[in-house]
Amino acid sequence: MTESYSLFKKNTSFFWICDYKINIQTNHCQYGGYKTNRLRSHSDEPLCNDHLTLLRKLLMTTLQILGVTFYSLILLLVLRNTAFSTLVADKHFQHRLFGACAIIFILWVLRVGIVEGLYVHFLWLTALSLIFGFRWAIIGGSFVLLGATAVGFYSANQIGINGLFGVVFPICLSYFILSISFHKMSKHIFVYIFICAFLAGGVCIALKMVAQGVYYYFDIGYEWDDVYNNFLKIIPLVVFPEALFNGMIMTLLIIYKPNWVYTYHDKFYLDKK
Repeated sequence: MTESYSLFKKNTSFFWICDYKINIQTNHCQYGGYKTNRLRSHSDEPLCNDHLTLLRKLLMTTLQILGVTFYSLILLLVLRNTAFSTLVADKHFQHRLFGACAIIFILWVLRVGIVEGLYVHFLWLTALSLIFGFRWAIIGGSFVLLGATAVGFYSANQIGINGLFGVVFPICLSYFILSISFHKMSKHIFVYIFICAFLAGGVCIALKMVAQGVYYYFDIGYEWDDVYNNFLKIIPLVVFPEALFNGMIMTLLIIYKPNWVYTYHDKFYLDKK
């Protein structure tokens, strides 16, 4: 009788959550030696991991719905204004684009995290936007995001937020820095490398992680101490490697394969020097 009542109590708590008649708050508890986030019911009894996983997969918050909406609109606008005839006709361009997407996919799935859900990985989207341009960078980054989500590395209900913060925002910021550099600074090859590639890569991953950390706190329900200590404090550790990676790739390409780089032209950066 006691076991039946306990099971009924847990199931009742689960349905209360699904019906939004419960105050949900984050609580830290020890499970298997690691800190995990649990949702608590009115009875102060933690939900089991199966219920929590099912809840996160089924429900979408208002911000997640807005994220999917805006990300879909941006992606449709980009697809509408992209000439896919170039991709079909140019086999070398296909190989470069799909090869770059494969590299980014590997970088994204090789993620690390101290707390479950607060994962960190390199982006390499600054180099992608400089090499292929704005539209193809959005398409390539979205292709990688869809693939990583399909194989289970990202939650499906967060694909809109991940698309906005993890794809659109870094690429837009990279192009903004490129535009400022091109129109306001000296057109020099070192300016292109250090400002458009090195600096932009570091700034993009830093601001992306800040935006994502704020989202984790307000929408997902992580405690601010967890977000700050286990996610935001990692920013200084990843900024320089991300910047160095983008800078090195762009340096090699503009030296050996400048025709591969969409945003670089010798007539602007070398011919008049």
